[in-house]
Amino acid sequence: MIDFFQNACEAEKLTIRLSQENFPEDLKKYELSANILAQTLNEINLSFRNRELKPENKIVTVFLAYRFLIASKCVFNIGVSGYYYEAQILMRSMNETVIYCLSFQLSNDCARKWLTNGLKLREAKQVIKNSSIKISTEAYSLLCAYVHSNQPAIARTLRFRENLEIESPTGPRFMEKGYGLFREFRALNLALLEVLVAIFANDLGKKTKDTLIAFISEEEKEIQNKS
Repeated sequence: MIDFFQNACEAEKLTIRLSQENFPEDLKKYELSANILAQTLNEINLSFRNRELKPENKIVTVFLAYRFLIASKCVFNIGVSGYYYEAQILMRSMNETVIYCLSFQLSNDCARKWLTNGLKLREAKQVIKNSSIKISTEAYSLLCAYVHSNQPAIARTLRFRENLEIESPTGPRFMEKGYGLFREFRALNLALLEVLVAIFANDLGKKTKDTLIAFISEEEKEIQNKS
């Protein structure tokens, strides 16, 4: 019997080691951005300890931000293990979360509609069209090609050999350009962090808010300069 799980686990160990050796800075910076996002959510919770969390856009943003945070950790786990394709699937979900949260920032009506399951993604995209925060709605469409079981999606991971035999997958593979994924995902962490700072501007202390704004600005510049 083929031990696919054992083969995949061995490939993961190798890929994790190569990832840590080849782009440690990107991994550390990604981890830092996720930790600061978590700390910001904690600060928001503390600010509402003795008062009601409202209006609706604050409620639903916190809901989605916590879901995003878990996805962000999952992305790190599978990305560092070499599952780059699968990481892109999660990235689409994270991208969608940021689009929704940005629409909540711009319109509390969007948050109300979301609570009744009435806000469509296309409506949220329309609302954020003219926002100064740069979230690519086109990126969401491109990422769909990693999700669906159609020919373009499957062709990204499986290949025919010369004799038309399908190449059997054995597990994850390390790619030297894998660091790019962590920069893309880190940019999403920063985008959601920027939305949180905007929505909860009056709930975060001035020092905290100024520190976060400076952090976001420096990180975005660094990502842009390296891309």
